[in-house]
Amino acid sequence: MNRLLQTLAWIAAVAAALPAAALAYSPNAADLSVPPGYKVELYVKGLNTPMGITWDEKGEAYVLESGWQKASDNEATAIQVFDKAGKHLRTLAKGKLDPGASLGITYHAGSLYVSGTNTIWKVNPNSGEVAVWVKDLPTFGDHNVSKVQFKGEYVYFGLGSDTNSSVVGEDVAGPTLAKTMDPNTGELAHDVPCKDIVLSGVSYTTKDDKGKEIHTSPYRPYGVAAPRGTVVKGHVPCTSSVERAKISDPQNTMEVLDWGFRNPFGLAFAPANHPVLHGALLVSNNGPDMRGSRPIANAPDELHVSYGGAAWHGWPDSFGFLLANWKQGSVEVTGTQLGDNAKGAQLVFDHLPGVIHQPIALFPIDSSADGMDFSHNKAFGEVNDLFIALWGQIGFAPVDLQESASNVLRVHFLEPAGTELTPFVWNTKPGVASLAGTGGLNHPIEARFDPSGAVLYVTDFGPVDVHAFRPSPGEGVVWKVSHK
Repeated sequence: MNRLLQTLAWIAAVAAALPAAALAYSPNAADLSVPPGYKVELYVKGLNTPMGITWDEKGEAYVLESGWQKASDNEATAIQVFDKAGKHLRTLAKGKLDPGASLGITYHAGSLYVSGTNTIWKVNPNSGEVAVWVKDLPTFGDHNVSKVQFKGEYVYFGLGSDTNSSVVGEDVAGPTLAKTMDPNTGELAHDVPCKDIVLSGVSYTTKDDKGKEIHTSPYRPYGVAAPRGTVVKGHVPCTSSVERAKISDPQNTMEVLDWGFRNPFGLAFAPANHPVLHGALLVSNNGPDMRGSRPIANAPDELHVSYGGAAWHGWPDSFGFLLANWKQGSVEVTGTQLGDNAKGAQLVFDHLPGVIHQPIALFPIDSSADGMDFSHNKAFGEVNDLFIALWGQIGFAPVDLQESASNVLRVHFLEPAGTELTPFVWNTKPGVASLAGTGGLNHPIEARFDPSGAVLYVTDFGPVDVHAFRPSPGEGVVWKVSHK
């Protein structure tokens, strides 16, 4: 079973009050709002849970279908190719990529690169031939490999955490991790630190299928409790990290730039002449949920700058400027069921593994801040601003925030520091389109400019019925936004 369906299945089993099931959906640009002077148009529709878009030198567009509508349908994952007008040209690599866990697509120097569960695939854009480019990454669990980015002689990618907050438990991918061997460590799969860490001694109790109590510590395999002072050795590649490798030999040249992210889903380089960021690499990070053995409440999603040098960004002990054990870091603000977490979560580390490199912007709780890109063309405007897709909540947010953040935000960078966030593409009628009965945004997962920089394309994953833990096949779309 793929990772998203595991998530949706778990949600359906525990959620008591979720939004109504999705209505019939038909995309309609008239149901979307954009700032004055811009227009939004439908580019393509009828896609199966699309994840992103990229272009070659001829202007042909490649849209990755993740195949998340059927757990058993290996043929669902594919790359659909379109011309500039949205006419379908051909289908590539059907059934040859990770079913349900193909997360990002990037064209570079004559090849397509597709991120999978723990693999990066290289795809011929003409023949559709698929080859493994990077393998045996430690991302076996909740979060996988991000869309890759290329710069100079390096490829850059994010590796998500295997768990919600460092503990293998019964939620989402936990049962899979408890049975999966990690070839990098020789242990059953668990989160892998990038540097040596010292554990605090805390462990968490679950029950196995026979009712026996199982005790598990953070960063340890399922069923392994570690006393205070236990040292877990760092390893590269590691989970919850942003890494780079030489394009000429990516398997053997990986190095850690930053770590301490839960799910570094989106990577984007600022323009070299950016007045504030000066070409820096930015990272969107999905905050932890109120679930699992170590639930964390009210943690926001975040925007970070990559500092390099294996800089640590806080996960799993710091979220949105607050330590996890601070009560104010997890107090009830709008109705989330907190339980014991109202007292704060116990810290994982005996002492923090480094200075916390804090985020430069925060996004709404459980909004899933994902794919993003910088404007670099005056023909579009808002040059040097960042545009980021918010997928929206899926059951873990405070009840009055559920389904409220499915939109595209513009992030403006203030001088000398600070950010200003404003909606850029949003539903005229609030709420997820398929639940509100409109033809607007359901779950936008990527905002990306075409090579000219004059048009912003927004990939929308499509409706998701959280009651039946099933995405809707054939209802994903790609929108395009430009000046009138």
